[in-house]
Amino acid sequence: MAENECLSLAKTPRWFRVYSAVQRGESAEQVASTAFKALHGTIKAVIKRIPFEKLLDAARDKKGVTSELIQQCRAGRDHALLLKSLAEPGVGREALLENYFSAVCDQYLGQIQACAMGKPNMPKAQELERLLNHVRTDLVDKVHRLAETVAGKPSAPPRLPPQRKAKEAASSTATLLNESMLGVRSK
Repeated sequence: MAENECLSLAKTPRWFRVYSAVQRGESAEQVASTAFKALHGTIKAVIKRIPFEKLLDAARDKKGVTSELIQQCRAGRDHALLLKSLAEPGVGREALLENYFSAVCDQYLGQIQACAMGKPNMPKAQELERLLNHVRTDLVDKVHRLAETVAGKPSAPPRLPPQRKAKEAASSTATLLNESMLGVRSK
């Protein structure tokens, strides 16, 4: 992966896909799904590129995140600094991760909003703000579950949950196949 894990929309193609989804006029649910995939990819890459577990533990310690630890994070320095800014001694891993993941989303969604303002083919300011607020709301539960997963094993990149759409489609197809055109259920 050639991508440097920074918190800049212009340098992060996976988050630029979220911008493109907004530009295409996708629904808030679709944009939130794209944003979650981008967040997941970002977190996966960050865990691989920086001493993530050390940073996480340091952010929960009284001493905090040291500059030496930040210097070890060349490719993910923005993320290390963000974790440092959220440091809170004694806070649980899950709570810290939830705050961190939400802050990552807020960083990118804020940049998307700023970049989209007044551009052609983009929603008007109030529409855009409503859309992105809906996206943030949609992400709350997903961010919580991701934080639970990563808190349990912070050195292992998380896996995306299986897609439910395929299961639901298979279930509805099976239901339809059991229906007769005459309204009589087949055995």
